[in-house]
Parts: sequence; C-alpha cells; structure tokens
Amino acid sequence: MNTANLQLKGILLAVNSLLGVLKNKGVLNQQELDDALQEAENTAAREAGARGELSRSNSEATFFPIRFLREANKNSGQVSFSSVTQLVAERSNDSGESG
Repeated sequence: MNTANLQLKGILLAVNSLLGVLKNKGVLNQQELDDALQEAENTAAREAGARGELSRSNSEATFFPIRFLREANKNSGQVSFSSVTQLVAERSNDSGESG
C-alpha cells in the first residue's frame, strides 16, 4: 500500500476516535457531527465545481475522507476501516453524486 494511503488511514482512524470521544462526552451528538461533515463535503464540492480543475475521480478522492467519517459516525465507530471503506464505495456507486 502507498505510504500516503497509510497516512490517510491513520489520520481517519484518529479523527474517528476523537469524534467518538466528542459524542461520548456529550459535546456533539451524532446528527451534529453528521451535519458538520455534510457541510465540509458541500464546501469541497462547491470549491471543486467553482474551479473546475478536478476530474470526477479526483473530486471523489477529495470527498472520501469526509464520507468515511460520516459512515463511521453513523456506525458508532464499531466497524473496521475496510468495512467503512466498502460502505463509502457502495454509497458513492449507488448515488453517483457528491452529496
């Protein structure tokens, strides 16, 4: 596996863990976290569209970390990295869109 992919995996797992702590401590609930991540995805989509410089595959790569965290949030962090990655891939293929 590419070193950048391993770094991305590590940071996603770390951020997911931090989001879990925020939920467990009652700082933010699942819906508030999802809303924040949806706004991040919307912002990424607007920026990509405004510049028009990213291919569809590059745009999808930009959305992946946000979508990963949203899926992990929905599943309370109780699934593996590969399971969440599969869910993101399935949802991206089903929707065919960025949101």
